[in-house]
Amino acid sequence: MNLARRWGPRLFACLLASVGLTPSAFAEPPASAPSYAWGRFTFAGGTSQINAMHTAIEEVVSAMNFVIRPIARSRLQKANYPSTELTISSAGGQIHVVRPGMAVVAAPEDGSFVPWTGKDGDEFKVRHRFVTERKLVQEFYGDGNHSVNIYQVNADGTRLQIHTTIEADMLPKALKYSMTYRREADSKAPK
Repeated sequence: MNLARRWGPRLFACLLASVGLTPSAFAEPPASAPSYAWGRFTFAGGTSQINAMHTAIEEVVSAMNFVIRPIARSRLQKANYPSTELTISSAGGQIHVVRPGMAVVAAPEDGSFVPWTGKDGDEFKVRHRFVTERKLVQEFYGDGNHSVNIYQVNADGTRLQIHTTIEADMLPKALKYSMTYRREADSKAPK
């Protein structure tokens, strides 16, 4: 069922987040919000997915000037290393994605863009929108770059796959990779 029809003009938003917040800092999602994505998840992709991300980064930076290559590689590896855990929740009309050690990001449930500043001071416009009950799209627009994270919860609600695409004027091609997270036992998916 199309969420835009199901909930009217309300498209749901979500954002990467963390710094000083814990999962308990957020209330349960509103009754009308798709809730399969809500919960606490821990990284389950292991070294194979981390290695695949490093390979994807290497493919992107290999086409860059040899002077810029190590700087770009370092920045991309640092910014994209998977968090040990993440929490997706809703409070005060905003959707939050909380990741330890990262800047807090929150966006309105209606899918509108809001300004956001990352931990390193980079400024973006960000939004989140649910395209199905199990698929949340997160978008970041910055000066010369665009990132998309697609959060996809599996059918039984136990796994969360995050597909990331990063495009930037400074990159010769898009960086694409995926990470897998496992829902924590104390964070049950709705039935």
